[in-house]
Amino acid sequence: MKLNVETIHIDDIQFGKETILKDGVLYINKEDILNIAREEEGFENLKIDIARPGDSARIINVVDIVQPRCKVNGGIDWPGVLTDEYKIAGSGTTRVVAGMGVVLCQNNTYWSRKWGAFDMSGPCAEYTQYAQIPELILEPLVPEADFRDYREAIRRIGFKTSVILAKSTLATKAENVESRGRKV
Repeated sequence: MKLNVETIHIDDIQFGKETILKDGVLYINKEDILNIAREEEGFENLKIDIARPGDSARIINVVDIVQPRCKVNGGIDWPGVLTDEYKIAGSGTTRVVAGMGVVLCQNNTYWSRKWGAFDMSGPCAEYTQYAQIPELILEPLVPEADFRDYREAIRRIGFKTSVILAKSTLATKAENVESRGRKV
């Protein structure tokens, strides 16, 4: 089995009319992400924001942080997470977007003490790699939901977002391709 990992580095993220990579900037159409959220039961509302290094921002109730990636060929995106298939990962070609993250937050105050937080500026920002790159922040707003269903829906929204962001970079040649193989 052989896995090729194509990496493309971006300089910034901004909201735009379409989700596309231009001149090192990944423009993100909020409606593309809202459409993903609407696929999940009860997730009609989604707070979407961007935080950059140096911003006076504390990101709280962090469930997960996802690096945008998608399968170019030879497999499925996020096996076992976005599909019921548990096909072995580690073959084909995967596109990875470096220089940004997708931060998944939740707004249920009962569960918030169990999750992480980080600052984008100030002395605490020096202690996390996530404060060093622009972050797309997603916070689904759901009035009442079973916590397990809510948590898994947040993750699915984040992973699907990571796929559409990575796919938007496919027209640009990868800066680095690393081959990884193993004997079976």
